[in-house]
Amino acid sequence: MITNEKQIKEPRIYWLPLNLVTRGKWRDLINTAKAIIPVLGLHANDCGVCWPSRELISKLSGIKKLEYVDRGLNCLRTMGLLDKRRTGRKNIYTLKENAIWKGGSYFPMTEGRFTSGWWAKLKRCEKAVFVVLAVKGTIVKSDSFDLFPSEYDSSEIQCYGYLRPKRWQELTGFCRKSWYNGLAGLAEDGAIRIGSNNRYMLYKYRL
Repeated sequence: MITNEKQIKEPRIYWLPLNLVTRGKWRDLINTAKAIIPVLGLHANDCGVCWPSRELISKLSGIKKLEYVDRGLNCLRTMGLLDKRRTGRKNIYTLKENAIWKGGSYFPMTEGRFTSGWWAKLKRCEKAVFVVLAVKGTIVKSDSFDLFPSEYDSSEIQCYGYLRPKRWQELTGFCRKSWYNGLAGLAEDGAIRIGSNNRYMLYKYRL
């Protein structure tokens, strides 16, 4: 028997479902709801149940005022993406269909994107654009590294795809100018790179 051995904690992951964008009315959510739903997804179990505090949601989403957190949560409930109940001192949240992965296409949002403050610091349009690019992209597998030119570090690319500006802009719920501002902000941050023929690469998050 080994003693004094620390248990290795597996990092949390939100399996961001494509259906959230294509069927879950991502474009119609208010900005605070868009910021919050990945935070809930990160903490949810396989049934979509979680109970992060409003203060933790505020910290990880970048929403500074708790009243705005409440507005975002209420929007998710109104849009049919979230149930909420009170148990003792805790709010228990349950992500509903299209907000929790139940099969099909997804994008894994790792815990580090949130605990580092990266997600919180993104602008509203950057969050909206990131989610669309993430779920619309193709996840890079080890046998597909040769798809990229030698000047790219293929091992750092998490997914890739080809931009469809008009359609994807509509999916974000933002105007054309904000769509391009979101792309520019993510590129400046190093989260994405846009090459020729509107091909984009979304990079893995590294601390």
